[in-house]
Amino acid sequence: MEMISRSRYSVEKIGIFDLNEYEKRGDFSHQVLIDEIVAQGDRIGYTSNVKAPMTEWNMCYESAEFQKLAQIIVRHGVVPYLGAYYNNLDDIKKQTYIVVDMWGAEYRGNGDDWTQPHDHRASYCSFSYYLQTPDGCPPLVFGEMRTEIQPKEGMLVCFKGDYKHEVPKAKHEGSRIMIAGNTQVANPDNAMVDMLRMKGYEVNAPV
Repeated sequence: MEMISRSRYSVEKIGIFDLNEYEKRGDFSHQVLIDEIVAQGDRIGYTSNVKAPMTEWNMCYESAEFQKLAQIIVRHGVVPYLGAYYNNLDDIKKQTYIVVDMWGAEYRGNGDDWTQPHDHRASYCSFSYYLQTPDGCPPLVFGEMRTEIQPKEGMLVCFKGDYKHEVPKAKHEGSRIMIAGNTQVANPDNAMVDMLRMKGYEVNAPV
């Protein structure tokens, strides 16, 4: 994990993780995810902040491969990032975090595809994960933090939902293909059940 910190009125931190080892051991497949994103094409009609071909919003519910990646992102990205952000990993681990939406996007390198500045203010922790990053593809830009992150395949970027970010236009060979999403703390009742089970108690499922 690499933490990028910028201090203005408060300390702002972005977490960068390498998930390639999980892909290599077969926990999920970059190629399957790329194929699903390309097959969907544009489902949103450029009505979101993403001005490029974008999948449905809820791919974490529609795709088994997205679900596999979501679990890895929460366990090996979101939880460690929030633990480092608040300097209290033990308390962060007491909560249950869920991916509430997750989508894919393809930036085709035609000089026209881009994402306008925006934030995910309702999200506890947001993320971007990179599947394909050709030479010359555009960075992920956090303008207010004066920070640009050049994506690499297998890179996961975690950040608080209220951090404004964008992707500029660029021309390059091949497509920059990525997945983005948002997380929230799960229902407190569900979180308590999970905690009890983790401690070895037998908890019946609700009827």
